[in-house]
Parts: sequence; structure tokens; C-alpha cells
Amino acid sequence: LELLRVVYTWCRTLDYSDLYSQESRLMPYLLTGLFDPDEDIARTTFDWLEQLGRDYESLNEADLKERVEYGWLDEAAKEAARPPLPPPFTRRPRLGARLRVREHFRRLVQTVCEEMRCWQSQQRAPSAKLLCALMMYQEEHLTEF
Repeated sequence: LELLRVVYTWCRTLDYSDLYSQESRLMPYLLTGLFDPDEDIARTTFDWLEQLGRDYESLNEADLKERVEYGWLDEAAKEAARPPLPPPFTRRPRLGARLRVREHFRRLVQTVCEEMRCWQSQQRAPSAKLLCALMMYQEEHLTEF
């Protein structure tokens, strides 16, 4: 939990211009925390990602204004059509969290897929969980890959 707390604190306190270049290295740690065997750690990680999403929405309020104001019907329809989510997802991740993770998907997906080809299951299992977390945040944008 302490490692996740440090990564979360860095993501919240670093200047956004500095963070952008480093966040793709930090994000996998937070995303793997979602599938920690300890349910409290997984829920805490989800809450932290939601807070990072709120921060993202605040930083990009002008860019997201039209999407939020005019796209709410699409969001509600997606929410209603969503199949049951795996734990610790109690609800669909907020828009800012989804966008924040999506920014780094291209950098992460190739490495994750390469690790899943490894013959050792100790490497494949965490990579599969990370891929699942990435897919949860990528949603319908996953089809372009």
C-alpha cells in the first residue's frame, strides 16, 4: 500500500508538465493495485484513480466542457448498457480517470502484450491483470488497436 500511496502522491503533487512525461511509468503501478488480493487496497486504489480523474477534469475543464454538457446522454446510455464490472469497480470510472489512463495506453499496451507472451506464469499473470485494467479504462476506444 505504501508504494501505491507514494505513486498516487506523486501523481497529485507533481507539476502537470513534469508529470506528463513520467505518468506513463507510474500509471501501471496504480492500475495493478486495482487487482491486489487485499480488497481494501484495491478499493483504495480505485478511489485514488477517481481522485486523479477529478484532478484531470479540473485541469482540462475548458476542453471537457462541451463533452460533459452535450455528451451526457451518451454517457448515460453507456452506463445503462454496461455488463457487470469486476471488483473493485463498483461503478464505471469517471470521465477524467478514463481519459487520463487512455493518454498512456499506446505506450503501455505493447509492453504488456510482450510480457503476456512470456513462458513464465509469474510474469504473465500480472500482465493479464494490467491489461484488464487498461481495457476497463479504454472502453470502446480499444478497437483502434
